[in-house]
Amino acid sequence: MATVSHTTEGITVTVESKFDGDLAESTGIKYIFSYTITLHNTLPFPVKLLSRKWNIFDSVGEHHTVEGEGVIGQQPVIDAGEDFSYGSWCPLDSELGSMEGTYLMENTINGNRFEIAIPKFELATNWIKN
Repeated sequence: MATVSHTTEGITVTVESKFDGDLAESTGIKYIFSYTITLHNTLPFPVKLLSRKWNIFDSVGEHHTVEGEGVIGQQPVIDAGEDFSYGSWCPLDSELGSMEGTYLMENTINGNRFEIAIPKFELATNWIKN
């Protein structure tokens, strides 16, 4: 399992990623990776996660952008000093890739919005890492 962390605007984003195996499909093999993200709010006020934007890179040259409201069907409010964690997954066409992106956050007291970085993290099969 690989872990990366980055702090932007008082929000620390920590990502743990791992390879979960491959899956044969009619279009070829998909390599399945899972990740857990924890957001820690060091600010003195609550924040709401409004939306996400992912840039997904696959070593076979595929690049995808995924955007949407919230995460895993939620727009969580993270109180001052608290954490929010969630897990998700990503299929790739190759054994190596990466993800990075941004979250749009909102100060729930005054409504100000700001972006925070999701640090770039590697998606690699166990045999690539060794």
